[in-house]
Amino acid sequence: MTFTVKGPFLVADLTQNKELYESIPVGSHGEEEVKKKEKTKEHKHTFLSLYKSKALDLFYGDVYISLPERALTLVLPGVKHSWVSKRNCGDVSSVDTRHRKQVIQPLMSV
Repeated sequence: MTFTVKGPFLVADLTQNKELYESIPVGSHGEEEVKKKEKTKEHKHTFLSLYKSKALDLFYGDVYISLPERALTLVLPGVKHSWVSKRNCGDVSSVDTRHRKQVIQPLMSV
């Protein structure tokens, strides 16, 4: 597993370690689906956030950040972000119980 800083995010690449990725627990909303031409509503938290994602990338404002196929992403408090599908469909889940359910909206442009 390797870690990389991408913008304000710390990202662990779990692409080659499917067992580890699948063993990471998720919050009460489970793995939330983001389909092609959709994104999650931009949001920020007042707490440190840890997400696992599959086949998703991030928007940080207008900046598009490519993530590994399977990633564990640390998001600092106050950092606005939204999730977007790499291809047809992807999944995102928080690793704690403080997160609200993701709000899915149409993707206007990438």
